[in-house]
Amino acid sequence: MRLAVDCSNYTGVIETPALEAIKAFRQGRTAVHHAICGTQVPSVCDQQLTTFWNAGFSVDSYVQPGRDSDLRGLALKAKWACEAFPSFFMPTGRSRAWFALEVNPLTDALAWLESGIRALKAVGFLRIGIYTRQGAWDNIIGPDGDSLGRKYPIWYANYDDFAPLTSRIWRLEGFGGWWKPSWKQYAQNIDFGGQPFDLNQTP
Repeated sequence: MRLAVDCSNYTGVIETPALEAIKAFRQGRTAVHHAICGTQVPSVCDQQLTTFWNAGFSVDSYVQPGRDSDLRGLALKAKWACEAFPSFFMPTGRSRAWFALEVNPLTDALAWLESGIRALKAVGFLRIGIYTRQGAWDNIIGPDGDSLGRKYPIWYANYDDFAPLTSRIWRLEGFGGWWKPSWKQYAQNIDFGGQPFDLNQTP
């Protein structure tokens, strides 16, 4: 089992009290060793990634498009936010860029999702995943996208404050044709040192 925090530009730059509180947090015996930072404001994301990386965390990032976003522009912003971290762009790296599926786009949803993934690849991200929740996937993409979904890891949201993510849990919560998830976002807006973060767990 691994634990992660994720944050957006609303969290702001990571201050020392927040970092220390995250480092001290335990779920049972498990500590947080991973951080996922939103690329909405590249300079903020860069500071967040730098702070966690320098503290020994592994890092991912995510892109959060709106209904009519310029997907190429969002991908370029994400690259700017992450360009100091070769782990996103080298074959030996392990960092992933997640494409957040939370809104119904103005165009064909499945084609839009595919375009978002292609845009991230085009600017150099080598590992792509999809962030969503069951209701969003079912309502926006539906079963026609399940074969695409299975090509990319899933990070999903279900705010039940229940951390253990086992094969039994995924049988109850699973969707989209994925055999297993990479991450479950299970708690929102947890205060760490005066700043809000979400909590995530992987099997």
